[in-house]
Amino acid sequence: AFEASAQRALVQYNFTGGARAQRGGDNQIRSAIRNGANRTNTTHSNSRTGASIGTAVIRFVNFRDSGRTLRNAYDALLAGNLSGQRGDESRRRADMAMVVSNGALAGIRGVAQRPGPYSAVGSRFISSTVTPHEIGHNYNALHSQAGPPIRVGGRTRYTAVRSGVSQNDRINYYSNPSVRYRGQSTSCCGRNNAARVRNTRNARANRR
Repeated sequence: AFEASAQRALVQYNFTGGARAQRGGDNQIRSAIRNGANRTNTTHSNSRTGASIGTAVIRFVNFRDSGRTLRNAYDALLAGNLSGQRGDESRRRADMAMVVSNGALAGIRGVAQRPGPYSAVGSRFISSTVTPHEIGHNYNALHSQAGPPIRVGGRTRYTAVRSGVSQNDRINYYSNPSVRYRGQSTSCCGRNNAARVRNTRNARANRR
């Protein structure tokens, strides 16, 4: 029922020069974006959020990564300073915008508004669970509603919006008391990030 009324938000991806070089070329960039988007949409579907994302445009921006941090790139995105970014958002009818940077991580792999249309992801992590994690924040998902650890094959795993754990130990789910993963709840104590996403999906998908 949730998927039948899915709200699709289009994302403008802004690659810095350093991120473009780090990914190794345009084909690799398109593949990385596709993988990150697929992981995000899988997380939405698994969690029954009714939301999904698509690509408005992939563009390359004049932001010098050298000596800068991922947070610097994010701040430039928020300010609308990435090579005509805001005008392009309107032309492309982009509902959300992400900057992908190879700037120093300074302890973070991504950052996002909560809720809001803007996010940043380190170029090495665009295909990982960092993408659904940060986009989850755009839909108002919280770290504190990530749910309990799930034991799979002797390893501890967590739902996608959970800070302080290895990216390899995340699964493609947002917390939802009605959803189980290999027989284990993806939430605890009624915590429900999927509901937060559902409640915000119209605003995200109808920004333009």
